[in-house]
Amino acid sequence: MSAWRFERYFLLRATGVPIERLLAVADAAAPTTGWSERVERERLALFTALGDELAREAILTSAPLVDQNFDGWRAHAESGRRNAQDKKRERVLWRFLQRLTAKNDSTSFFGAVAAGDFTRALDPEAPLPIEVGRRVYATQWVIERLLARAIDALRAEGVHVPAPRRAPGVDQEGRRWVPGGRGFARDDDAPREVDREALPSGLVDPIGEARARLLSEPASATRDRWVAHLEEVEALRERHARTAGDLVARREVLAATDETVSALLGESARRHEGEFYASRSPLHEQADRTGAVIGLPAGWAEGLERAAAPFLELAMLLQAPERVVMRAWFKRTFACSRTAPVPWREVLDAIAEAPLMLELAATPAVREARTLARAIRAELREAIDEALARDPGVEEVRLDPARFEARIAQALSALAPLGTAYANPDFMIAQVADEVRFVLAEAHHLPCLTPCLLPSLAAEATLVEATRARLDALCAPDRPAFPVSYDHSFISVGPDLGAVGLELSGLAKEPPERRATMAELAVYADDDGTLRFIVPSHAGAQLGVAPLTRTARLHQASPVFPLACPDLGAWLAGSDWRPLEAIPRLSYGALIVHRRRFRLDPGDRAEVDAGRARELLASRAGLTRAPRFMFAHMPSEPKPILIDWGSALATELAAWALGRGETLALSEMLPDPDGLWLRSAAGRHTAELRTVLTRRR
Repeated sequence: MSAWRFERYFLLRATGVPIERLLAVADAAAPTTGWSERVERERLALFTALGDELAREAILTSAPLVDQNFDGWRAHAESGRRNAQDKKRERVLWRFLQRLTAKNDSTSFFGAVAAGDFTRALDPEAPLPIEVGRRVYATQWVIERLLARAIDALRAEGVHVPAPRRAPGVDQEGRRWVPGGRGFARDDDAPREVDREALPSGLVDPIGEARARLLSEPASATRDRWVAHLEEVEALRERHARTAGDLVARREVLAATDETVSALLGESARRHEGEFYASRSPLHEQADRTGAVIGLPAGWAEGLERAAAPFLELAMLLQAPERVVMRAWFKRTFACSRTAPVPWREVLDAIAEAPLMLELAATPAVREARTLARAIRAELREAIDEALARDPGVEEVRLDPARFEARIAQALSALAPLGTAYANPDFMIAQVADEVRFVLAEAHHLPCLTPCLLPSLAAEATLVEATRARLDALCAPDRPAFPVSYDHSFISVGPDLGAVGLELSGLAKEPPERRATMAELAVYADDDGTLRFIVPSHAGAQLGVAPLTRTARLHQASPVFPLACPDLGAWLAGSDWRPLEAIPRLSYGALIVHRRRFRLDPGDRAEVDAGRARELLASRAGLTRAPRFMFAHMPSEPKPILIDWGSALATELAAWALGRGETLALSEMLPDPDGLWLRSAAGRHTAELRTVLTRRR
C-alpha cells in the first residue's frame, strides 16, 4: 500500500475561454500558402477571437487601455494597414489570447475555480459551466494608503489616539530582526512599533478592517469624512460586482473607481510593480466555476494517486538525507531542552559560519541514501540511452519505478524518523480517445489548498473547516504555523485557518494568542531526536509549533515539511551526460514527469522568420516532427507564452523576441489541444488539479 494519500479536496483551475478561440487564428489562414496572406487573415481572426463581450470583459479587467483602443486597432487591421505599431499591438493581443485560452489563471472570472472532492464522481460527458458566481475584492495596498492618509489627517488635527502594536520582526526585548543573507539580522534603525494605519497581511475585507479602526478613533468631522470615503470605495466595489457580464456598465464602474481612488490617494489608482495585474488596480475578483463541489470521472482519482506515489517516494529519497544531517548536526552542536531551547536564528548563524560542519554530520545511512540516489540516476540515464539507441526519434521514454521501490523503501526506513511530509503539486490530465495520462505540473509548498482561492467559492465554509481540521491533525501535538510576509498581491488573501502567524515582514491577522515573531522561533531535540519548535505568542504563552514553510531552512528541521517535486529531466541532465534539450519526454511509471524541451537562440531567427522553426527544432532533437504547441520562456516575460507554430502571428512573436537577442527556452504543451478533457458548452479548456498529498508516518 502506498505511503502517500490525497487529501479529500482539490481545486480545479481552468480557463474560461475555450482553446478553439486560439486555434481559429491559424485555421483562418489554413487554405493559404503565402506568408503575407496568412498574416492578413490571422490579424482579422485575432480581433474576432477577442472581440466578443466575454473576451473584451477579460481584457478590460486586465488592461483598460487595451480595451479602450481595441476598436481603433481593429479598424487599422481591417483597412490593411500594418506598421511596427500594429505589429506591437498584435503581440499584445496574442498574449491576451493565449492567456485566456491556455493558462489556468485563477485571478478573475476567465479562470474560475471549482472545488473538487476525490470521493465524488463526475460524468465526463457533462459539460461544466465557465463560471456561476464572482466575488470582488478591494486591493489591500489601496485601502492601506487611504487609511494612512486618514490617520495623518487625524494626527494633524491632534485628535488621533495611537493604538501601537509590535512591528513585524520585533521580539519581546524590542529588537527588530529582518531576513538577511545568513538568516536574520538586527535592524536597530527600524521602528519598533506600528500604528493603526498598518493593516495585517492577507485581509479578505480590508475595507471593513480600515473602517473599524477609524471608528475606534474619537468622533470628529475628519474621521467621519474618511469613513465616508471608505464607504464610497466599498459602494464602487459592490457596484462592480453587480455589473458582472455587462461590458458597458463595467467600463463605467472601473473608470469611476480609478477616478475616485486616484483623487483620494493623490496618486494613480494603478501601479505597475508586482507580478500580478490584480495587485495593480483598486479592485480585483475571483470566480466560482460550478457553485458546487465536483468530482472526477470514475477511476481517475485512484489512478492519479497510484501514478504519483512512486515519484514522490523518489523525491523523498532526494530530500530526506538533508533532514537527517540537520538533526545529527544539531544534536552534536547544541545542548538544549524544551525549557532551554536554541533560537533558530542562532542555528542559522552557526551554519553560515561553518557550513562544512553541517555536511560532516552526515550519518552512514545518509551516505548510503545518497549513494543510492546516484545509482538510480545512473540507471535511469542508462535506460534512456537504451531507448534512444533503439529509436532515436522516440517521443517518450517510460521508466519503470518498480526496479527501485524496494531499495528506496529500505533507504528511507534507515533514515527514520523523518517526520511527516506533504506535497502540493498541480496535475494535468490528458485524454485521447480512451487513454488517460497524468502529468506532473508545477509543485507548491503549502500543506493545504491555496487559501486565496477559497473565499470566492460557494463551498468556502466546507473547505475551511476541513483545512483547519487537517492542519491540526497534521501538526499535532504542535500548532500549525505559517510565516507572514508583507505582500500587496491578492495571492496573500485568505481566511483564518486556525494557524499561528509567524511575523516575518508582515503583520499577522491572527489574534495575539496565535501571533508570534518568527525571529523568536526556538528549537530543541525531542527524546527521539525529532527537532521541535516553540515560540512565545504576543499574548505571552509559549506555543509548540510546526513551521510549515521552506523559508530559512525550516523544511530541513520542522517535524512537518514540504516535499519538493523535481523535474526528472532537469535532475538527470548534466555536462557528463545529455543537455536538457536532448532528453525526451519522460514518464516515471504512469506519471509524466518531464516534458520535452527545446531551445531557440538569436542566431536562429532567419529560420523562424522563414516559417521553418518546427523543422529546425525537430532536426536538432532527432524527431520526425516537433510539437506544434510550445510554451516559450523568455527573459522579457514574467510567465511563459504559448507559441502555436501553425500561426504566422505567433511565429512572428517568437522571431521578434529572438531579434531582441533573447533566447527562447521551449517546452511542449502537454496536454495539447487534442488531449484536453474538460469541456464546456463553448468548447475544450485547459485545466489542472491543485492537490495536497500526505505521507503517513
